[in-house]
Amino acid sequence: MRRIAYILSILICSLELCAQTPIINSITPTSSYAGSQLLITGSGFSSTSSQLQVWFDQVSATIISSSENSVVVTVPAQARSGNVEVLNLVSHLSGKASIKFVPSFGGNDFDPAKVNNAGSFPGGTNEIFDVCSCDFDGDGKPDLAATKQGTATDIMLQKNNSSIGSLSFTSLTIPTSSPMFNLACGDLDGDGKPELVASRGGATRNEIFIYRNTSTAGTILFAPVTKLFLDVGQFAFRISIRDLNLDGRPELIVSNSNVSTDGNVIYIFANQSSGSLSFNATPVKLIVTGATTTYGLDVQDLDGDKKPEIILNQFNNNDVFIIPNLSGSTINFGTVQKSRSPVLLII
Repeated sequence: MRRIAYILSILICSLELCAQTPIINSITPTSSYAGSQLLITGSGFSSTSSQLQVWFDQVSATIISSSENSVVVTVPAQARSGNVEVLNLVSHLSGKASIKFVPSFGGNDFDPAKVNNAGSFPGGTNEIFDVCSCDFDGDGKPDLAATKQGTATDIMLQKNNSSIGSLSFTSLTIPTSSPMFNLACGDLDGDGKPELVASRGGATRNEIFIYRNTSTAGTILFAPVTKLFLDVGQFAFRISIRDLNLDGRPELIVSNSNVSTDGNVIYIFANQSSGSLSFNATPVKLIVTGATTTYGLDVQDLDGDKKPEIILNQFNNNDVFIIPNLSGSTINFGTVQKSRSPVLLII
């Protein structure tokens, strides 16, 4: 009996190790050029490189080597300023660096023959409202998604087929039941494929549309939509995808542009996914004292504790609000701090 209990304890311990959340302690350097090497240190990684992905915002990097506590990658050509993310494909958990990586110029001259203009994409008669980019099909090339206004009932996709010196895209669409406002993309279920998330436009604007990524290599596909809801009458606007309680599952944070009633409430949908999409349908609602709307939105660690704060501004105002992140195992935020743009003195 004791032997069985001992074996079970080892198995449980092994499972706990497998489910360890990736934590990034540092990235070195914090600014570099495409093709250079970047060292990521922390915990919850893997000595098997194929069990990991490292994302520079919208595109994944080539992993040179890895261990449980470090990963060496090549900075991809499409890297842009953002929080480097390590995803463990076994545990389906991820972690982001607290400090943003900033790409820099490598010193090589541009070859005019390899610089091309993208031109424009057809949006029909509808206004293109918002755009985001992510490598949806895993071919190493960031694809584009854009929302349309007016009477549009689809999201425009541009599959990236480009090569150096030649920009090329294939036009696709995702059918929707209404116009959409803002977009965000990121891996929500830990399978290595970024989902597409949109806030609804039109008359009824309290819905968040989540399109789970089911793409295969070279082919962009999405599952039928999953919806999350703000309170009736509220206006879902900007969306941020960020792990707030450091459990390896990024939450959805949604700002609220209703200028009439309860526009100072921000919504957080806790992520409960594990290989498949699952969110707590009852959102955490934060009241932003002193604000009338929660229009602009960013989520970044400001005090170095690895737990990102929520930063937002009002519509048509000069205030910035910061909500300190006090989360433990559950999502929890402190007292709202308010700052105002300084007055310019002309002497």
